[in-house]
Amino acid sequence: MTDWNNKEEVLEAVREDGSRLERASKELKADKEVVLEAVKNSGYLLEYASE
Repeated sequence: MTDWNNKEEVLEAVREDGSRLERASKELKADKEVVLEAVKNSGYLLEYASE
C-alpha cells in the first residue's frame, strides 16, 4: 500500500501511472520532481498539481 505522504513511494507510483498524482499529499503535489515525473506521460495531470 502506498504512503501518499512518502516522496519515494509517490515517485514510484506516479512513474507507473501518472494519474496517481491525484492521491498524493498536498505537499507532494507541490513538489516539482513528483509533478514532473507524473506529467512525463500525460500533461493533463497538471490539474492535480498545487498552484
